[in-house]
Amino acid sequence: MNEILWTKQGEDDFFQIYSYLNKIDPIFGEVFFENVIEKIKLLENLPYIGRIVPELNNNRIRELLLNKYRIFYFIKSEKTIEIQAIIHMKRNINK
Repeated sequence: MNEILWTKQGEDDFFQIYSYLNKIDPIFGEVFFENVIEKIKLLENLPYIGRIVPELNNNRIRELLLNKYRIFYFIKSEKTIEIQAIIHMKRNINK
């Protein structure tokens, strides 16, 4: 089983999006929160489940897609996954 770590950027993105959605509708916020956690838990046993980030083309930098969001993660080692960022799909990651 892989250990899941969060970078500060990953945590900040997660809680900013959650807070924004929660202000719009607490149910949206809660569903987003639960869905992100559920997706990330998949990485504990299936680290290569996400696709390679097309813009970066690095086998160790991958993403999970969740509705309008991209969850970026880095396969740091054989047993460690690091959540790097969560961004809206419309956002350009090259900027």
